[in-house]
Amino acid sequence: MRPVLQRGPGRCQRTAGPAHSRCSIAQLTTWLSTDPLRHNSAARFLLSQMVEAHETVERGLVAGNTIVNVIAG
Repeated sequence: MRPVLQRGPGRCQRTAGPAHSRCSIAQLTTWLSTDPLRHNSAARFLLSQMVEAHETVERGLVAGNTIVNVIAG
């Protein structure tokens, strides 16, 4: 499960304005530097499988991003 912006003491509050933006940027910077954020890659296809990749996405068969490798390897 991916982390979300935390609320509560010492955390970013759900308010608008510069203070909230600074807090959110600080949290995201920490997450990016400590690598707790994970990108969900649901499926990978070769370029020759483009039709299957498109159909998989259109049918909603995967949760996450579908990757099409356009370079052989």
